[in-house]
Amino acid sequence: VSQIGMGAKRLEVLVDDLLDVARLESGSLRMNCQESDLARCVRDIATGFHPLAQGKGISLKLEVPDGPLTLRMDGLRIAQVIANLISNALKFTPPGGRVRVGLEVRENEAWIEVEDSGIGISQEHLPYLFERFYQVDPSTTRVHGGAGLGLPISKALIESHGGRIGVRSQVGQGSTFWFALPLQSRINGDSVAEPQP
Repeated sequence: VSQIGMGAKRLEVLVDDLLDVARLESGSLRMNCQESDLARCVRDIATGFHPLAQGKGISLKLEVPDGPLTLRMDGLRIAQVIANLISNALKFTPPGGRVRVGLEVRENEAWIEVEDSGIGISQEHLPYLFERFYQVDPSTTRVHGGAGLGLPISKALIESHGGRIGVRSQVGQGSTFWFALPLQSRINGDSVAEPQP
């Protein structure tokens, strides 16, 4: 891929992120919630990253239940969050490392984790990771790309679904980004939760 092509792609992503931020701030970002299979969503997104992981010499492991886990959600927006977390994990994991993407049910929540064996994040930075434009190290912007918008947007999207998002990390030992979606929106037989206003 040419440098011009890569630059154009980064610009496109930045513009999309800025538009999302503007919509979130104005309250004009609408969720298109419908019955969607979260397990399939996680599986499809993670599988799409296998070529990138393989090219970087990183092991990408998927731990997702075989059966469906159907929730009322905006599938495209949840896929956006999953893709952002996996992309970040691969970005900050060196060759020979590993990334694990997991999905499980914990009590009343669907719990998604993206765990990596990458460079890790010091404790002082963790409280600010989900703030707009925050960079742990400004030099990483030049090396890895990114404008510090992916995590804040992900946080807003998850919270708009009534969920929560967070991170655990230690320098030199990798990071685990997670988010949880409430299971009251789960589809049980003919019982379908009403969409949130």
